[in-house]
Amino acid sequence: MGARLTREQIEHLHTKLVVPVAVSDILAYGLTVEPDMQYGMHEALSEIDPDSALLAIALSAQQIASAAQASYPIANALYNEATDILNDYGPGFIRDLKRGSIPEKDFIDVLMNVPEDLEALADILDALCADILDKTEDKENASYVIAHI
Repeated sequence: MGARLTREQIEHLHTKLVVPVAVSDILAYGLTVEPDMQYGMHEALSEIDPDSALLAIALSAQQIASAAQASYPIANALYNEATDILNDYGPGFIRDLKRGSIPEKDFIDVLMNVPEDLEALADILDALCADILDKTEDKENASYVIAHI
């Protein structure tokens, strides 16, 4: 596991990666995720390097987990997995921002674990969504509930 990120470093990641800011606003203001908003977040993730996208997703997952921890125990596992990913990839991302670029060999080394880490995060996010759906009587509005946890 990498070095623990400071609060300042995490805030720096938030400002550099757009999606966590959008997720923060969705959670803070109880916004419904409209198709155009979902498309915009998808586009933002697809336009950045895979490790940066993983960081953005981990930051977002950490926020979702924080909002859900009181009601859904699986959210604790999501929070821990997201934190591990942030600590593994965050310091390198911040270092590379300062350096300007990353040598190709280093970039390839970083990418080796991204699919596995992304899959682990996705599995726990899916489990949290399943728990939310199980507790939600109105399945039609489950996405609304997920956006408002």
